[in-house]
Amino acid sequence: MAPDQRFANNTYEVEIDKTEFVEFEKGGCDSVVTRELNGCSVAIIVSSRGPIVAHVPPLPTKHELMSLPPVAVNWNLKGLLNAIDPHTGDHHMEKMMEEFTSLYEQHLDSFPAETLAIMISALYMGEVALPDQRDIMKRAFDKMGISPISAFYSVMKPGDYPQNPKKGLVFIDGGGDSPVVHVEDQAIRL
Repeated sequence: MAPDQRFANNTYEVEIDKTEFVEFEKGGCDSVVTRELNGCSVAIIVSSRGPIVAHVPPLPTKHELMSLPPVAVNWNLKGLLNAIDPHTGDHHMEKMMEEFTSLYEQHLDSFPAETLAIMISALYMGEVALPDQRDIMKRAFDKMGISPISAFYSVMKPGDYPQNPKKGLVFIDGGGDSPVVHVEDQAIRL
């Protein structure tokens, strides 16, 4: 299935600020998508049995921030976040990668030697947008004993509207003999 086709009933979507394991099923779910990347990072480990996907925004979502102690964040008069801790995004990445690692340990039998691990990072003006968060992802993979490959996508500038429907899209096609991960226009095979 090509990633530019609209998602069918057999496609599961991992939303922003979520970490999930999705099992591929014959006659059921055979693909996974996460979209609206524009500064977000994504960690993936996938086998023929399914993927674990973490879609991590640069900062926690407003809902997540509201659950933090009041001393950690405040909102300015325009309703925008003022993070008292400048490492809020890094701490959130650490939390999401702890969830990712926990899911990996829970579903270890779903990830035999034939697995593919990918770290997807944003590029802004040709540079990795969030190098500290990328380093946190890499350390989590290292602790799991996994060597991920790297994939990148470019952040859209404010006001740009994507002409390409694959912009900001990660699509995992598990319907064939081995899964294929599409990061925008780039296909990565197991």
